[in-house]
Amino acid sequence: MNRAGLGLTIVAAIAACSPLQAVAAPTAYYNPATGGIHLKNDTGAKLGAIGVISESLLHVAKTDPSLYASIPGATFDAGDLPYGFTYLSYPSTGSEPFGFFIGNVIVPGTPASDLSGLYYPWLVATSTPVAIVEVPEPSSIVVATIGATLLLRRRQRRQPN
Repeated sequence: MNRAGLGLTIVAAIAACSPLQAVAAPTAYYNPATGGIHLKNDTGAKLGAIGVISESLLHVAKTDPSLYASIPGATFDAGDLPYGFTYLSYPSTGSEPFGFFIGNVIVPGTPASDLSGLYYPWLVATSTPVAIVEVPEPSSIVVATIGATLLLRRRQRRQPN
């Protein structure tokens, strides 16, 4: 494999693992290794409320409201702790890659399927689901890329010219 082919392989492997996506709605980015949550609001306007809830009611790790991030312009609502948390008047987070980091507030190792999120736009009485996107650790991306590259090199050595 020439260097250009190897470079394309690495770029393709990284792109396949990349959690970045074009969205126009609130998204919760979750890292199961750390329990970290980022909330991003791509609606272009403040939200009445946005929150994350543990479906099994067991996986929100931090119950002390002072441990959650203070988001400028938003109010943290601790009423659902320890089963979930909510931010009121949540700002639009526009072009920031992952929005605001809320903290490592979920028990590490919790499956993303146990978490759900809801948001309320301003002056709307019905809630809408928030997409929960599991973010791979940066080291997972590196390991996947190296593995794919080594596999392709080994395969090419075995093929007759």
